Amino acid sequence: MPPNQVRRDSLIRTMKGDAEQLLQRDQVSFADIYAQQQKSIREGNYQLARPTNAPRQNTATRVLGVFLFIMLLLVASGSGYYYFFILKNSNTIPGDDKIKDPDYVRPIINPQVTSIIKFREGDRTELFQELERFGRQNADNTFVYLPVLDADASKKYSLTSPKEFLETLGISPPSGDFYTNLTGEWNAYYYGSDLVFIFKIKNESTVRGVMFSWEQTLMRQFIPVLRERDPGIVEFRDIIIRNTDARVGNYGDASRHIVGYSIAGKEYLIIASSERSLKATIERLVVR
Repeated sequence: MPPNQVRRDSLIRTMKGDAEQLLQRDQVSFADIYAQQQKSIREGNYQLARPTNAPRQNTATRVLGVFLFIMLLLVASGSGYYYFFILKNSNTIPGDDKIKDPDYVRPIINPQVTSIIKFREGDRTELFQELERFGRQNADNTFVYLPVLDADASKKYSLTSPKEFLETLGISPPSGDFYTNLTGEWNAYYYGSDLVFIFKIKNESTVRGVMFSWEQTLMRQFIPVLRERDPGIVEFRDIIIRNTDARVGNYGDASRHIVGYSIAGKEYLIIASSERSLKATIERLVVR
């Protein structure tokens, strides 16, 4: 055979030929390879070879996808928690954001601020302290709505009724007709540092009659609330505010406090601790 002539069969590579060369080089047999593969399959380490034309997955893309998926889960979880555990279990009142206590009577007049008063049922001292605490921090000409809650023996808070509130303060009307002629809807406010109570009523003439009788003791019963001295015998006087009749009793020339009351729109009884707060409340109710 000429030197420059190469045998034709040496140019033809076959899988069999490559396999035989590999077996000779590594000194293993087909049986050894088969046994090794079976062992890998049993141990879970055997994988099929990736096709040469299969696209390789980008590691950075995979990490980014996992990160975005986790962020979506966090956002969805946060949104669900906010809706079910905050919005559904809270009552938003103008001037306050999220209140998670019992349902409140909505404010009869729109306040600038809302501050919740809480006290243990029948605890007069604690109720006085709460009223004083909120009364010291209010700006003039600002209505602060005071939802009043009392806690029972199990420490569960509920909205305080007008009767429970006034009796805890030591204030009691001369006749039970007063409470039977209230609808149960009532509000307490501070106007600046002056107290204002508003009660929705059923029968104007009956409530007006009770209030006339109450004038004999009303000023004295408010002494602990307003920290005033006994004014002795007080004569209430008539004033007109926005074409609405009102009655006012003074503690004396040296005091800024009064106890005044009025029935606005034949629907609301107002009791206030200053003439200016009585006037501001009537004006708000008349223009409703």
